[in-house]
Amino acid sequence: MKDIEIRTITNKDELVEFYAEINALFERSFGKPLEKMLWNWAYIDNPIGSPVVTIALSDRRIVGHYAVIPMPLRNEVSKLKSYLSMTTMVDPDYRGRKLFTALAERTYSKIKELREETLVYGFPNNNSAPGFIKNLGWNILTDVKLFKSPSSEIDKILDLFKENKKNNSFTIDLFKKEFYQWRSKKPGGSWFEYSGVEFKENGSGLDIMKINEPENKFVIDRELSFISKLDDVENSGIKVVDSIDYPFGYRLLNSKIKPQFFIQMSMSDVF
Repeated sequence: MKDIEIRTITNKDELVEFYAEINALFERSFGKPLEKMLWNWAYIDNPIGSPVVTIALSDRRIVGHYAVIPMPLRNEVSKLKSYLSMTTMVDPDYRGRKLFTALAERTYSKIKELREETLVYGFPNNNSAPGFIKNLGWNILTDVKLFKSPSSEIDKILDLFKENKKNNSFTIDLFKKEFYQWRSKKPGGSWFEYSGVEFKENGSGLDIMKINEPENKFVIDRELSFISKLDDVENSGIKVVDSIDYPFGYRLLNSKIKPQFFIQMSMSDVF
């Protein structure tokens, strides 16, 4: 790739200078513009730290992009430095040149330089998941789904969440007030708390974003959406009206732990 320069950016001020070109690549890749307010929120306003963004440049034009943003995880006994894998883009004219793999590996190499136990995770769709496994060495949980259930199932859903929370699984770490305020105020979708559960409006329904200390036996009259493993939902007896595949994957950096995960919608739902 002699005609391509690969550059990794960790400075937010420097990254802002590339927004116009990143937006142009986004439009070429997805046929629509990249919303500036949402991009600023995800990449610039995150109070935990800086993103790691790797771009491919050809004649000063961005033709490839891979990025992660800080999204710390924790369980009941420990914290884990983590990043959420974000939008992957390769210009249509530059596909087939293994740019995706090169950009991702350069990003991971930059993170490895910190010499900290770190995890990169994300939600690749069914089309991209094989590439994450084959080319990037990700572990993919293919039995994760986004479920929709009637409001009458709220107590069973919360019982399931409580069990997942108790088994020392990693989930999003929202204990820092400034991080919680940032995460819960994504443009166009602020959360609200009711009886120890964080919800987000979703049309006529509600997304269950996160549980705190839920109080069972409360009344709610909206269709509910949540993320869980298929077996867990089937074993819990929760009535489901619809579901879609929502694969969850991760790669460990500078670490040999074998993590378990309590996957909540607050770990996703960024773009």
